[in-house]
Amino acid sequence: MVSFDEPVENAWVRSHAMCECRRVSHRHLGRCSQVLVWEHRGQEPRRGAWEAHHNSTRTTAGWEASKQCEILCLECYRQTAKATTRAMSDNRQAAAM
Repeated sequence: MVSFDEPVENAWVRSHAMCECRRVSHRHLGRCSQVLVWEHRGQEPRRGAWEAHHNSTRTTAGWEASKQCEILCLECYRQTAKATTRAMSDNRQAAAM
């Protein structure tokens, strides 16, 4: 049985404890690579604070789920969450028309 945190743990190992964000809109060249600390997950304003961003539903199991999870520093996570929320709202408005 896959634990709920296993995809996050696998993604953490893959990230080498650095932010995986490569979004051009976040204005960093290439990968963000902010150094992160495992114990500081979600602990703003601590140095190395981070969060896991799930790119798919949480029902995806095992290794596939870890590929759909990326480790982001809190700044990149906030920007990604804001953009995702805005896109979902735009999609709902378009569907209502």
